[in-house]
Amino acid sequence: MSEEKKVVLKHKSVLDGNVTETVHKTVKDNFGGKIPYSVWNLTKSKQLMTLVGDNKTGRTTDKGETLSELNPDTVIRCLKIWSEKGDKVFDPFLNRGSTSILSAYMERIGYANDIVPRYIKEVELQKAKLLEEGYKWAENIHLNCGDARDIVNIIRNIFGIDRVDYIITSPPFWDVEKYISVDGQMSDMGDYDKFMEDYAKIIELYYEILKPDKFVTYIVNDFRRNKQYYWFSGDTINCFLKAGFVIHDIVISVVRTPHISGIGDAIYKRKTTLKYHEYVLTFRKVS
Repeated sequence: MSEEKKVVLKHKSVLDGNVTETVHKTVKDNFGGKIPYSVWNLTKSKQLMTLVGDNKTGRTTDKGETLSELNPDTVIRCLKIWSEKGDKVFDPFLNRGSTSILSAYMERIGYANDIVPRYIKEVELQKAKLLEEGYKWAENIHLNCGDARDIVNIIRNIFGIDRVDYIITSPPFWDVEKYISVDGQMSDMGDYDKFMEDYAKIIELYYEILKPDKFVTYIVNDFRRNKQYYWFSGDTINCFLKAGFVIHDIVISVVRTPHISGIGDAIYKRKTTLKYHEYVLTFRKVS
C-alpha cells in the first residue's frame, strides 16, 4: 500500500465518524482555538491537501508551470466562520477544486465554476476518486465549465438554484499567473484597467445570486509590475463597495513562501519588502 493511500485511509476513518486523528484535529486546531483572531499563520495540512488532490501535479499553465494552490486550511477556517452546515457555497474561479471539495467535506454543498475545461476535468476526476473510496459527501460537489461573467445564468439555469449562502474564492490576480488560454480568459488581458472593468462586473453580479445578510470572501494580495505597485486588495475593496456590499472583516494571513537563496540582497537594493502575507477580505450583502 502506497504512502498516499495510507493518508487517504486516515481521512476515511475520520470522515466515517472516528474523530481520533488527522483531519478532525486539523479542523479543530485551525479554527484558532476559542477565538478566530484577525491574523492567521496556518500550515498546509498534508491530509487536507491529499483530500482535495492538490499534490502539485497536473495543474499547470500553458508553459508547463505549476499553478499556486489555495491553502486548504485557510478555506476550512473561512467556512467555519462565515458559513453554516447545509449552506450552498460557490466559487466562481474553481481554485483547483479546494473550495468545493472542502465545502462538501464540511457538510455544505459546494458549487464551483471555471472557464478552463481541463481544470474542471481534473476536479471531476478527484470527485470520482473520493466517491469510489466511499466518501459519500463528495456527491455534494457540483462543477461547471463557464465564464464567470455569466454566473447568474450558471447559478440559476445550470446549477438550478436561486441564490447561494456564501461565496469564497481567490480570483485571478490579473496576469500574475497565466492560466491556460481559452476564449474569455481574464489572465490574458494585457491591460490592468480593462481587467478591472470585467472584474468589477463579476462582483456586481454577486448581489443577484447571494442571499441577504450573507458573505463573500476574497483571498487576494497586492503585486508589482515593472516597478509599479498594484494595490489589488484596495481595488478589490472598492469594487465591492461600489457594488453595494459592506466590509465585514479583514484578515492578514501569512503566506509560507519557500526561502529563495540570495534574494535578500536584491530586496534590499530595491528597497522593497518580500510579500509574506495575503488578505482575506470578507464582505456582507446588506439586507
